[in-house]
Amino acid sequence: MLFPRILIFLVGTILLFNYTLLHANELAGHPSPYLALHGNDPVNWRAWNEAALTKARKENKLILVSVGYFACHWCHVMQRESFSNPDIAKMLNQSFVSIKVDRELNPVLDERLMDFIQATRGRGGWPLNVFLTPDGYPLTAMTYAPAESFFKTLKSLQSRWKKERDELNKAAREVDQILSERHEKEEKLDASRSI
Repeated sequence: MLFPRILIFLVGTILLFNYTLLHANELAGHPSPYLALHGNDPVNWRAWNEAALTKARKENKLILVSVGYFACHWCHVMQRESFSNPDIAKMLNQSFVSIKVDRELNPVLDERLMDFIQATRGRGGWPLNVFLTPDGYPLTAMTYAPAESFFKTLKSLQSRWKKERDELNKAAREVDQILSERHEKEEKLDASRSI
């Protein structure tokens, strides 16, 4: 009786291993525990790098940059509810270039995106989900959202990107310019205070 149980266990382990290999994305085996955690999500996550940004420009797709960290409770909740959801994964994989960022490995990017959400939404936090144009200009941002709300946001952005691409590009560039000017003024003010 022991042999059939061992055989079933071994077959199950092999099938699970093969399933994991088939569904792994670029983050599988990443040295960051937070990024590796998303390595078996059905979302085709990419790391923040030039190849991912080039893909977005080449395919003219919006970019989802999702920033979090391993100890973030709501990051784990959003992974379970949204990033493991087959319908959400399908939408992200077809219409967006999805990039996952560990804020502890890329604090400069995290700070830039956090500045954007705080300036446009009045608050921020993690998970920090920022949608960028293919050229890298922030368009809109959100923190945790339940799966249904996140899916509606994706559908709306996908539809608007198809119909209003030029207007969205222009608006994102204008907001980026305003925020850059504001940041420069704050830096000058801080520098004058330290004198």
